[in-house]
Amino acid sequence: MEAEIVLSSIGIVLSIINTVTPTIAIYRRAKTQTLHQVPLNFLRLYHACQLSWLIYSIMIVSPSLIIINLITTFLSCVNLLLYVVYTGKIKDFLPKYFMSFVMSSFLTMNFASHEFVGSMCSVLTILSSVSSLESIQEAWKTQDCKAIDIGMAFSGFLASAVWAMFGKITMDVHVYFSSLVGVIICLALTIVYYYLKFTKKANN
Repeated sequence: MEAEIVLSSIGIVLSIINTVTPTIAIYRRAKTQTLHQVPLNFLRLYHACQLSWLIYSIMIVSPSLIIINLITTFLSCVNLLLYVVYTGKIKDFLPKYFMSFVMSSFLTMNFASHEFVGSMCSVLTILSSVSSLESIQEAWKTQDCKAIDIGMAFSGFLASAVWAMFGKITMDVHVYFSSLVGVIICLALTIVYYYLKFTKKANN
């Protein structure tokens, strides 16, 4: 029980940091005209993922998960809003977002079991992690490590690792397996980033 409390506390802090790093990346890259290097699909899927985890945590009545998912759902929404504001797509975004938010929340809370929602959370978490691989494709194509935001990759790795341990201890397969995929993908992003960085230095 103590290990569960410690891991959930650390996980909450790391998940908040992990959700704030895209905010920093969006702001910084908007100033340097490289906002396209932040994958929009990742931002969309990550927010949908956090919203799904919030609904799941409410359904299973897990205070630690409710707290963290409430915070990360809000912050991931802020990230999406920042992105569409900087790209000038705010008018198209708001009506679609409002409708999808209301419909998805209503349907899952009223007609879906917590097992189904948990499975949906796992799928969305894996999809959001996989979508971040767009950065690897861009980095490899341009041979520029800056196409990968190392802050997002590193914070994602730490947060996913802690939640994978939390999922294993609590025997929550949804949390465990989806977090494990996040660990692997964030590790891949970090490896590619440093490989390209040191290769570029060696060539110079």
